[in-house]
Order: sequence, then structure tokens, then C-alpha cells
Amino acid sequence: QEAPHHCNPSRGFSVSPGQCAQLCLDTAQCGGFQYVHQGEAAYGQGACYLRRRADQYISTNYQRDCYVLREFTRWTIAPRTKCGWARHDKFNAMRCHRDFSPGNFRCDGKGGVEAPRRDCEAVCLASPDCGGFNYVEESFGFGKCYLRRNAALYMGYAKNRDCYIVRPEVRSPMPVPGEYGLHHQGSAGAYGSNQRYRRSSNRGRLTLTEQ
Repeated sequence: QEAPHHCNPSRGFSVSPGQCAQLCLDTAQCGGFQYVHQGEAAYGQGACYLRRRADQYISTNYQRDCYVLREFTRWTIAPRTKCGWARHDKFNAMRCHRDFSPGNFRCDGKGGVEAPRRDCEAVCLASPDCGGFNYVEESFGFGKCYLRRNAALYMGYAKNRDCYIVRPEVRSPMPVPGEYGLHHQGSAGAYGSNQRYRRSSNRGRLTLTEQ
């Protein structure tokens, strides 16, 4: 029988990197994790810290590795930023029903969709013309998203908005079937590491493979 996972005083888990990856995949709200190999936060044997979002606040630390769910590597996210709309370029702003389907969600009457962030991501990715969206926080209920053909245009500060830009590789041909899951950001938090997690054909088992 598998030994239980032990929490350390910093609310992390004393497990291996592979066990940490499986913990993240088994946790509904986990978007990635940080694995500490050495130093005080490792507690002598290595420690795993799950994150709701692991694609933010990345900086150099050679005692730690950062793993991000592949789902989150689809986007470049600019917090507190408006994007993709200008009075002289109304074509760039996609309108609900006219330019895309809102799925199971409701149009807000201004071209946007009333939906949670994760569902806005799905609505955008389901439309071939969507290059990103502006997400507007609301004080109650769902927020709203406004889809853009090119979300990297007309960017500026906005307190209650976040800009999501689809990364170019997302619209390129699909990767090899079977690849998914957790992308290794590397010890310095930089993109480009050649390690990634792949789920094998046996349900629930993960192996770390070199690509």
C-alpha cells in the first residue's frame, strides 16, 4: 500500500517530483507546482508546493523547479491590462453570436460573454479567428470576456481587466498524440527546457521523458 503524503511545516508535501506531479493532476484546482530540491524549504528531502497558477511571478532560483500545466502555457497573460479594442479598428473586436458562438453562456449585449475565466479561454480557443480576449472582473457573479482577433494590439492599463493572448504555437499543428500535462519551466523559471511530463497509456501513471 502506498505511504500517505506527509505535509511539511510550510504546507508542502514531502514527496518525489513524480509524486508531486500526480498530486497536481489529481487536484482539481492545481495549475502546476514548485519543487524544492535543497535549502530550508526542502526540509532535507525535497518538497512539493502546489499552485493554482504556476505561470506567474517566475524568477531565478536554482534550488527550485517550476512545472506548469500545459493548459496554462497556451496564453500570454498581461494583468490589469486592456487590449484589442480601438474606436478606429472595430473589426478587431469580435462580437458574440455574430463572430463566434458563446457555447452554453450568455452574451452581455455589448459583444462579450458572461462566463468564468476558464470558460472564456475555451470559447476563444473554439473560434479559429480568436487571438485572445480581455477579461473584466465583476464585483458579483461571473466576469465578462471580450474576444479579439489580435489581443496584442492597443494595450494599456486597466485596473479591473486582464489581457489573454493566444500564443502562436497554439494555432500551429497539434503536438504528438499523448503529450500533455506538465511543462517543466526549468530551475531558472525560463522556457525551453527539454523535459516534459507525458502520461503513459496506463491510467494515472506518469513518466518523465526526454524530448
